Amino acid sequence: MMLVEADLTNFKLFDRSLRIINFAELEAKKTNKIVYPIHLLIGTSLERTGVCAELFINYPYLFDVLIERAKNMNFDFDEQGILFHPISMNISLTTKQVLENAYRRMKRFNQVYINEGILIKALLDLKDPATNSIIEGLDVSKILDIISSQRDMIDSLKNYTFPEIAPSEVIYRKAEQDDAAALELFVKKEFGNRWLAAIENGFQEEDIPIYVADENGMIVGFACFDVVRRKKDYLVQWVHPYQSVFMV
Repeated sequence: MMLVEADLTNFKLFDRSLRIINFAELEAKKTNKIVYPIHLLIGTSLERTGVCAELFINYPYLFDVLIERAKNMNFDFDEQGILFHPISMNISLTTKQVLENAYRRMKRFNQVYINEGILIKALLDLKDPATNSIIEGLDVSKILDIISSQRDMIDSLKNYTFPEIAPSEVIYRKAEQDDAAALELFVKKEFGNRWLAAIENGFQEEDIPIYVADENGMIVGFACFDVVRRKKDYLVQWVHPYQSVFMV
């Protein structure tokens, strides 16, 4: 599979993601003035709104752990780094990989914004020795559970412009009982256990309030309503891994 070259001028970043990057730059100034993945993680722990606030509440000592590990990292002070929009400071090659991976994940799920969940997921998926040493011993599954948990994120769409979505082989259809096992596996893999109860509630209904995105027989997304704590009038927008979830 050919990788898509990421051009960060082609899409928008949520304000929270931009603040994480700004925090990362401030932390990078304390080392060798190059933004590394650990600076992005520290930025995430400093951005204490939305999902990041939940991460701080559930993982309050994460910031101290990351600061200590940053102090013990052997930064290459001869490294020049590279320029990469929208970060004003130079970044390391590994940070470039994080941003490009986030871009590819965004494009894969037809999104137009990189949110903090996509950014964190791309960072945690990075397989390089330095990043592995940063997250060693951290409860990564807990972090992923927090950033992908269902939550009320009602927002006005008054000024929203729908993006152009390229034709694809994805079919959107109502879920059937035969989809239960495959959808539960998909949800558990991509979101953790927090969505399972909602999905199980949906499949207990005679008229299943769940829709799936089916790509060549494989579930790649879902939407559901009236399933969160079995309350009526809750609608969940199309949900892809680490995409923001809206309930109205």
